Amino acid sequence: VDRLVATLAEFGTEDERLARACFTSLLCRVMDEVARQGEAYAELPFVCAVTGAMLAHKATPEFLQTGGMLLAPVLTGLAPSREALSMGAEALVAMMLPMLPLSGSAALSQIAPNVLLLLALVARNSDVLLDAGAVGLFEAVQRSRHVPEDLKVKCGVAVEIVRDGDITLTPEPSFEEWQANEARKASVLAAKARGTAAFRRGEWELAAREYGAALEVYAGAGAGTPPPPRARRTAPVYSGPALTSEEREEQRAEQVVLHSNRAEAFLRLDEYQAARECATAALELDPAHGKSLHRRARALRQLGPWIGGDAALVGAEADLLELTRLGGGAAAAKLLAEVREVQARMRAARGEAHHSHVSQFLEREREARLAGPTPYQGLQRSGMEGGHQGGRERLG
Repeated sequence: VDRLVATLAEFGTEDERLARACFTSLLCRVMDEVARQGEAYAELPFVCAVTGAMLAHKATPEFLQTGGMLLAPVLTGLAPSREALSMGAEALVAMMLPMLPLSGSAALSQIAPNVLLLLALVARNSDVLLDAGAVGLFEAVQRSRHVPEDLKVKCGVAVEIVRDGDITLTPEPSFEEWQANEARKASVLAAKARGTAAFRRGEWELAAREYGAALEVYAGAGAGTPPPPRARRTAPVYSGPALTSEEREEQRAEQVVLHSNRAEAFLRLDEYQAARECATAALELDPAHGKSLHRRARALRQLGPWIGGDAALVGAEADLLELTRLGGGAAAAKLLAEVREVQARMRAARGEAHHSHVSQFLEREREARLAGPTPYQGLQRSGMEGGHQGGRERLG
């Protein structure tokens, strides 16, 4: 290692091929020594030779990747010197900053490991990173479109630490938390598979229970006991250890499918109110989910004539118009025509009912008049008879 370092320090800045060969050889030896927890090199000469070659050939991405791997054991060691930290951080920042903000996703694989390396130094060496210009690097990473959201968040926290030094980075999940997340994923997939198998067999109630059990896993409660078919219809998003943006998106998409599939199972059971609630839960997570729009519209169409009335049918029509806008196809158009036909029939029925009620009232009045005097006529007759009798009494 010492001979390679001396060669790299003497000739590496001028001969790119020699520098590349030295980097490759050093990487093999250094990684081997790190694995055996041995002393691989003299720290400062090693960092000086590596960073010198990196800066001399910074136009070649290979030197950034390999150089970062060579520097990582030194910079993240137990007690690296300030000189080594400063040289390593300055070299990494100088090589990556011209590449930012990223114009494409291909460059992300070249800078991401070295950005993470600098992030690992933030908590204990914020002053060194400030001097090395890491704040500008982290801010440029945040402005890049092709960087994952969780990495942007970490860079934002790092900027505050480097500038102010008054907060700490969010810790990575422990092994136990990671293990619990993996077990949760396995439970969800198993319950979903059981629900889909039951659905294909025509066992709608069992399918609804299994989909509900998968949702309960996300809620962090009742994972082992599937809820009854009419029990809790929706489940909140799991709020355990911090998730990455990709994990949150994956979880959200999985819950949309579970809610929507459960809505379909309830439709097959003629549980239209439950189907509407499940489809609504799916649409709260993904307003443009086509199957959930169609399933809620089917539920509302069935509820309209009996429970929801005009409001339910108007809701079904709105869902189907949105589905048509999203490209719902013939199925959406057919159901929309059916909903509008039901609305027309209900309006006609209300008109006929009103006409029938008025006709029945008039018929009863006509029959009453034919059968005898009206109340007014009866009063008139009573008054006349009373007057005649009174007159006779007075005359007598």
